[in-house]
Amino acid sequence: MIVLCIAALTFMIAAPSFAEIGERWRADRVASTVATVLRSARGYSLKYRDTVMVCGVRRLGVAQQACISDWSRGVIVFIDADRNRRYTDGDEKLDEFAFGMVNPGAVLCKNRVNVGAIGYIYNGTLNPSTLASVYFHSSTRETQFRRRIIVNMAGRVRVEKGGEITRDFPCTPSTQA
Repeated sequence: MIVLCIAALTFMIAAPSFAEIGERWRADRVASTVATVLRSARGYSLKYRDTVMVCGVRRLGVAQQACISDWSRGVIVFIDADRNRRYTDGDEKLDEFAFGMVNPGAVLCKNRVNVGAIGYIYNGTLNPSTLASVYFHSSTRETQFRRRIIVNMAGRVRVEKGGEITRDFPCTPSTQA
């Protein structure tokens, strides 16, 4: 009986750190998925020798929608045939991804809110007018985990961990209401 009490007490003390580990893994998974999506879009642009966009959308599976800076609901990857940076009937959808943001404190967005898409041109480099970073911010009561997914002009992707909530991390739950 004493052993069970000690085990229960130990578990109660350790439980918050298990939740923190889960949040950290989730932040890493989302950032890794976004980086993979961007890398695959670059690959598509090289394969098809055309402009490929990664676009945040309000709902997956719906045609003809504008790109939004809040990527937490999901993104679509498409060939932008008419070069209007919108997913329309003339565009070919290549892929779509849902990120499953169930934590109300979690945000995934781009730093330039007026540009909801990242675009690669035919040679795999980034379209300069869509240059932006993607941010993931996960917040629970005790901890905050942030990841920044950076795409350079050559189209290469890298993930940075951590950082304070400043201008460099503009996508916090309070700014994305």
